[in-house]
Amino acid sequence: MSKKLFHYQSCRWLFSLCLGTSLLLTSCNSQQQTTTNSQSDSDTLRLLYWQAPTILNPHLSTGLKDSEASRITLEPLASYDKNGELIPFLAAEIPTRDNGGIAEDGKSVTWKLKPDIKWSDGTPFTADDVVFTYEFLSNPKVGATSAGDYEIIEKVEALDYDTVKITFKRVNPAWNRFFIGSSGLILPGHIYKQYNGENARQAPANLLP
Repeated sequence: MSKKLFHYQSCRWLFSLCLGTSLLLTSCNSQQQTTTNSQSDSDTLRLLYWQAPTILNPHLSTGLKDSEASRITLEPLASYDKNGELIPFLAAEIPTRDNGGIAEDGKSVTWKLKPDIKWSDGTPFTADDVVFTYEFLSNPKVGATSAGDYEIIEKVEALDYDTVKITFKRVNPAWNRFFIGSSGLILPGHIYKQYNGENARQAPANLLP
């Protein structure tokens, strides 16, 4: 009887040892896998939208899903932060009267652009891209959804490689509405110049400056 009891207790102890070891190894493996997944996830940005974007061009977008998705691949001259402060993106600084960016007569604004910015194919970003973006969205054949927002503009001109001037048809205190935020993203002119017309929606995906 005592031998059977000893054998039973030994088997029970051995089973408990094996079970404990198995659970420990499983726990370690799970922890290692979780750590690996966590490290992998930290390098991945996932965005959840209620509907897939239909186009990555904010000037042809039909809703927030398109304009917000476009913001991943393109940038504006500047954008507002959560505190309502205008922050430069492609611009080197925010225009003011002190730095000469805002004209005294209130009819123009001049933007200085950041130097040495390139599109993802290596082509330099310049003031010509801003000029082209205006030409694109104001072209009636394009049918840009943002065209109405820019009707007050008389012309957009590149003063030099990294300086662009926007002239308004009349005095305009709201100079900070144009080429700003998700609705004012700048297009790569060297890519889109052949699509500045009725074939605008056949343009390739936008690039990252």
